[in-house]
Amino acid sequence: MSVRRTGRARYSARPGERGFTLIELMMAVALLGIGTTFMTILFLKGYQNWKSSFDTMILQRNIRLTLGKVSKALREARPGTVVIDRLAATEPMFSRIAFTDGRGRGWVIWQESRRIVMLEPLANGTSVTTFVAADIDALSFVYPSFQDLSLIDVGITGRKVPYARAPSPIIVQLVERAMLRNP
Repeated sequence: MSVRRTGRARYSARPGERGFTLIELMMAVALLGIGTTFMTILFLKGYQNWKSSFDTMILQRNIRLTLGKVSKALREARPGTVVIDRLAATEPMFSRIAFTDGRGRGWVIWQESRRIVMLEPLANGTSVTTFVAADIDALSFVYPSFQDLSLIDVGITGRKVPYARAPSPIIVQLVERAMLRNP
């Protein structure tokens, strides 16, 4: 009797060895896909939370610095020279202030679109226009009391969208009272 051999070798498993079935491999791939999806979603949510917190911190810092610069300039104003109005009809009410400081130099601070701009006098008699802040929704100058014209409240509202498709923008509003030093 002759043994017929085919070109294929047969693999015989040793006792106790077993391979993976197709169903087991498909289950492993499905679980790996679900785990990867979960980790991706978790990473994106973490990034969005970090980006919102970071942008809030940056916006608060910029508004605080801007408020400090504007208040510092206002403290040098002479009360009788302060004029509060707006630059154009498209700008918010009370978003521009013009005044003369104790040295007789003229200052102007105003909101232009979503920026704050300052016309600052120089020592040589000229003046320079400087950009102060961006992402500003509203700049307002208000007398808290008409009995005391040496006090002016400065309010700044900033808004920023932290990332695409964010559910809501970040809004920061700060107010500071400036007391004019030059009566």
